[in-house]
Amino acid sequence: MRAVIDVGATERDSLHQSGSRVVLSICGPAGAGKSHLAKALCALLGPERCTRVPTDYFALPATEPPETFFTKPLRYDWSFLTRALALPEGSVTSTPDFDFGRFQRIADTGGRPFTIRRIMVLDAMEPYPSSDATILLSVPEHVRRDRIVARDEVWKTRVRDRFHHLDATWAHAQTHMPPCDLELDGTEPLDANAERLANWMVDRFPVLRA
Repeated sequence: MRAVIDVGATERDSLHQSGSRVVLSICGPAGAGKSHLAKALCALLGPERCTRVPTDYFALPATEPPETFFTKPLRYDWSFLTRALALPEGSVTSTPDFDFGRFQRIADTGGRPFTIRRIMVLDAMEPYPSSDATILLSVPEHVRRDRIVARDEVWKTRVRDRFHHLDATWAHAQTHMPPCDLELDGTEPLDANAERLANWMVDRFPVLRA
């Protein structure tokens, strides 16, 4: 059963009105490699057919002090994302501009740019409720922790200090997310997972064979 989040019937209908757009959610816990897989899939399918939307930029901003906010699961502004996905193919838009240090939305636009294509790939811990397919990327906890530490070193961040908060978000997502259509092992080679996912999509969605 899909999450009980009403993104609006009109918006949802316009999103798929042509019957040719496919919205794919790659979900899983923090450090699973969701963004890497999304980028690899888009590179494999080509930028004229496929676009990645870095979905964490659509997170709902903090409305409470950090010590309270970071004890609760992250939530996403699905209605806002739906409006972006409903734009005509070829439209250039962007994510909100978001300050992840303070967890505040700076502006509704001006974040990461992306172009609306036939295949839209979303990557977040929680799957987009109106996705056409949901892909689960599974990775053992110790591997995820090591990846986050390594990423912190590169990005000069301290995400590892919020590991419990991120895992709480994933735990909450699992309570209401739909069954996944495909599960991939996030410790497998990235290129192999991207190729397997691309082949699965072509089999699942005949419109992509054109």
